[in-house]
Amino acid sequence: MALTKVEAALKLCEFVDMPMVYGKTGGEWPVALICPQKPRILALAKELSLGETDFETLCQKQEIVDRVTQACREQCKAQKILEFETPKKFALISELWTPENDMLTAAMKLKRPLIAEKHKEAVASLYA
Repeated sequence: MALTKVEAALKLCEFVDMPMVYGKTGGEWPVALICPQKPRILALAKELSLGETDFETLCQKQEIVDRVTQACREQCKAQKILEFETPKKFALISELWTPENDMLTAAMKLKRPLIAEKHKEAVASLYA
């Protein structure tokens, strides 16, 4: 499965700033960690009348995660990503990945093992 192809499709989603698709060895489906676009998440919270403005808190709210998941899955479908390639579950990561925090290379490529390790609890919950 070409993770970068799926990530390219997810990047087209209005809520997504930076996606990382992850497939656990022996896992039944891929999952995605999403660094969301802060302005879009704040606007979505307002649209859903959540009364919350803390970005980190919003990234954990089920209503927000559900809406982003739905939008991401629709985008994958629109980009003709096959069902088995489409992430089934999504986690929103409020901390942006950058070369400074060692989550990206200088060429802005994902450091997958480091991201997966740093967010292993989120990944584990997606496979639970």
